[in-house]
Amino acid sequence: MHVLSWTSRWSLLACVWTILGAAAASDNSGIVEVDLVFPRNDTYAPTPLLPIIFGFQNSPLAPALAPQITFSIWNYDNKSDAVDTTAYDVRWANFSSSDPYFEYRGFVDFNVEKTWEIRYTVRWFSCTKDSLEYPYDITSNNTYKSVVFTTKNAGQSVDLVAATNEKGCSSDAGVAISVTDTLNATGISSWTGGDTCAVVASSTVTPNPCQIKISEAEASSISASVTARACEAQNPPIECPAGNEGHGLVVGGVGSKLHLFDPSDVFRLGNSDAARAG
Repeated sequence: MHVLSWTSRWSLLACVWTILGAAAASDNSGIVEVDLVFPRNDTYAPTPLLPIIFGFQNSPLAPALAPQITFSIWNYDNKSDAVDTTAYDVRWANFSSSDPYFEYRGFVDFNVEKTWEIRYTVRWFSCTKDSLEYPYDITSNNTYKSVVFTTKNAGQSVDLVAATNEKGCSSDAGVAISVTDTLNATGISSWTGGDTCAVVASSTVTPNPCQIKISEAEASSISASVTARACEAQNPPIECPAGNEGHGLVVGGVGSKLHLFDPSDVFRLGNSDAARAG
């Protein structure tokens, strides 16, 4: 029989405590990255709807930043022509469901040959121990980015898996935020997020949007989700599955054309062509 001495036992416990402490620290710190995953600076075939997808790397830590994304779609050749403006308020998103976490919608404006620009803003909030003392001084941060792409008849079909597995992509498509700690923000009236807020490093970090990949399963999930939303419209831009012809959406008593559509019948899910709905 082998008997551990008290010294050995305490050494073993110290190692366990060190490991647990390191794990806890990693849960409260790390690089959170927000990336425009799709579209990229490329040329695509015109499509009745196009997904605009943002991804969050190290997503379980994202709620402490209370992140928000706003963007506008512009006619690149006419800088005064804004096609659409949208906000992704993801403060209450289920970031723990996957890492990376994807936030997406589909848009109907891209069934023509044209050059487009997406101008987007990533907004997040941070705090310090002092800022959580009355009168509370929560810091908001904004980073502005843009991407230009083209829809042209000779362009490639939209393929989320292939697009995110290409070797070349620009770091300009991402925003990286270095979180050094999280603090309890429960009951802080000026805090717009959940129970914790992030302490953010002053130094900048270079984003790595190429690290995000969309799998076949994830592409299929995106397709199914946005198709369902598209088919709720009064006049869906795509052929909908039988029994889901669209119910229309009424906002403020006025019929509204949805801007949420899914690429299931007009873009490919990875390497195989998606079956056409209907």
